[in-house]
Amino acid sequence: MTDQPTPTFQPDTLVSAPAAPSPYEEFRASVPATLAAANEQPTAPTAPTAPAVQAATAAPKHQPGPKPAYLVVESKLYAQTEEGEVVLDLRLPIPQLEKFMSAQDLNPEKIPRYVIDELLPESDAQRLLTMHDGAKAYAIVMTWAKEVGARLGASLGESQRSTDASESTEQPSAPISAPATT
Repeated sequence: MTDQPTPTFQPDTLVSAPAAPSPYEEFRASVPATLAAANEQPTAPTAPTAPAVQAATAAPKHQPGPKPAYLVVESKLYAQTEEGEVVLDLRLPIPQLEKFMSAQDLNPEKIPRYVIDELLPESDAQRLLTMHDGAKAYAIVMTWAKEVGARLGASLGESQRSTDASESTEQPSAPISAPATT
């Protein structure tokens, strides 16, 4: 046999081919780039084209209208004011209803103060008395009186007939049926 030198291991001389990355390593390498792209601020949109502008103007968004000045829901009167919403209960106990019905004889300009002083609960009366717009407070009081009257079938300050008269007092009523023939 011939003498051949025995190979010795030398780490600096051994060169290994780079191994192909595994699918997991490829995924791990792409995660930072994906996260960075997701966290980027969106760029400003470009000017819309003419059809897009027409579509935007053709279908306006539904805007709710203003609230009504007065609204009755079940037994509450809701009044919208510049100072906020005023809610008054339209239900009255019997003693208050009797006072309400006796107010029919009052002079119309005294009705609002009578309602505030005699009929409304103290908290509601104070809320109305402390409003900056006294005319609006009086209008709320008169609307409240009208709505309470409507619940009773009459309104404060107005006389209302319960039924129409069936006969006129000026002339005899026309016969309902044809005269009997004999």
